[in-house]
Amino acid sequence: MRLYDVLWMPNQEDQFLRNHISWQEMTGLWADRVERITVWSYGLPGRINIVFWLHGGGSIETNVNAPKVQHTAPVCQQCSLKDACAEGWMGCGIRVTADRKVTPCVLRPDLALPLLRGGNQYVEPAVLNPYLSGHLDTIPTH
Repeated sequence: MRLYDVLWMPNQEDQFLRNHISWQEMTGLWADRVERITVWSYGLPGRINIVFWLHGGGSIETNVNAPKVQHTAPVCQQCSLKDACAEGWMGCGIRVTADRKVTPCVLRPDLALPLLRGGNQYVEPAVLNPYLSGHLDTIPTH
């Protein structure tokens, strides 16, 4: 299981405050089942992850902290949500949504790229690669 922070999003302060629980508050739910703990540095500066390995083979993973410096992609430079963003473009990797879109930004669903084009053809690497690097100036996002 991977624990993610509930992120603040514009105009959703009440949901954030009502639903946010820190992972530290939850450790008591599985503390007696932990076999070992692994602490490792993620590929991004400032990110440290903890994995709680449980008896029986399961694991629970979470971030200790998240970097606030991942706003180097071109798409982030002019983003109005940059100050509220804790990740930046691909700050925690990419997410593939249930409707088959790829989204490297957690705060901007309008920047999601459909993985399938007309005729059920996957988006070409010539489109996907610049998109993933944050160069959106010539890439259609819808």
